[in-house]
Amino acid sequence: MAVTTEANKRQEESTPFDELMKHLADHFGPQLVAYLGGIDGIESCESVGGEVEITHRLTDRLFRVKAKSPESQYSEEFLVHLEFESSYNTRMGRRLGMYGWGLCERENLPVMHLVWYVSEQAPSYWPTGAWQREREETMVVRGKHRASVTWQEVWLPGGYKAHDFIKQAPPYLLPFAALMQGMERPFIKELVGAIMESSVPEEHKQDLLVVAAFFLARMFGMQNVFEEVQMSMLEPNPFVEFFEQRGLQKGMQKGREEGREEGREEGREEAHKQMIHRLLERGMPVQVIADLIGLSVADVERLAQKDPA
Repeated sequence: MAVTTEANKRQEESTPFDELMKHLADHFGPQLVAYLGGIDGIESCESVGGEVEITHRLTDRLFRVKAKSPESQYSEEFLVHLEFESSYNTRMGRRLGMYGWGLCERENLPVMHLVWYVSEQAPSYWPTGAWQREREETMVVRGKHRASVTWQEVWLPGGYKAHDFIKQAPPYLLPFAALMQGMERPFIKELVGAIMESSVPEEHKQDLLVVAAFFLARMFGMQNVFEEVQMSMLEPNPFVEFFEQRGLQKGMQKGREEGREEGREEGREEAHKQMIHRLLERGMPVQVIADLIGLSVADVERLAQKDPA
């Protein structure tokens, strides 16, 4: 059995993808729970302290919810466990089973699991035209039923295209149009405009822009995205400070500014080199770094071999 070390756990926690999604859930938790979970009649929804450690693993986000039961006029209280995934996980059932028993024992409440796949690629066997599906996994030993776990999976691009989603989606989900079919570079300005014109409070519009910029950069390269999303639109912002503390935001802006100047190829390469080293230190895979910066995997590996200035 694989052992999760403290170093591996910290690395898993601190990837930019994880931090983005957790930041979003911290600001829009009740809305995400209601929309993604299809839960009507919510009376209260409170965060249970962010990450919860269960047998050497950390849940992403956990909420204590009170809502009217659809079967009766009475309210019921339960936990909603929201887990973020950037790729399909074949061991999700066993993982959620472990989480569910641990959370139920700790909080003395039943648990509803929501797994949100945040990716351009569909999970395997995803039903056509759907953005939600129910899953169940049963363990059978010697022909006998031993345990089962059920959960709900969400993959927004399964039911929407970018242009339709931007007109129908709740404001706090607008950045995820960047992952959908029909998302082309000219559409970046329309997405940014929709976020800025939404009903989200001003201080949170910048949060959504940061999330959108992260996903757009993976598709179009950082240089192109920051031609459309000005860094000045993202400041001041607490989450941009998260990137800045780790040297990511400065690297993005430096790469954009130096990339605009003719004859500054050396400066642009140096900016890329610094960013690559920082992202590798945070545990980001080489392929994701290549997509984010707009370089080939070979170029990323070449620059990773050089010490940054």
